[in-house]
Amino acid sequence: MTTIRNHIDIAATPHQVWDVLADLDPLDAATSGTRVSQVMRYDNRFGLLGAALNKVMIQRKTDQGIKGFLAGLGTTVTHAHPSTPT
Repeated sequence: MTTIRNHIDIAATPHQVWDVLADLDPLDAATSGTRVSQVMRYDNRFGLLGAALNKVMIQRKTDQGIKGFLAGLGTTVTHAHPSTPT
C-alpha cells in the first residue's frame, strides 16, 4: 500500500476549515450517518480556449478527483469506525 501524506498549516479553527472544505449534514433518523458535500468553484482562464479545455477535459478530471476523494474518505472512515451490529 502506498501512502502519500500532505498537510498545510492554516491559521483557522477546524470548524472554519471544514466550513470551507465541505458541508456535513446528518442523515435522517432512519439512516444513520453523515452526508459530506463538497462544491468546487473556479474561474476559467484563457478565454475561449480555457472554456473549451474546461468542457473537454478539466471539468471531467476535477469531478473524478473530487468523487475519488469522497469515496476514499468514506472507505477510510468506515474502516476506522466500523458499525456495531444491533
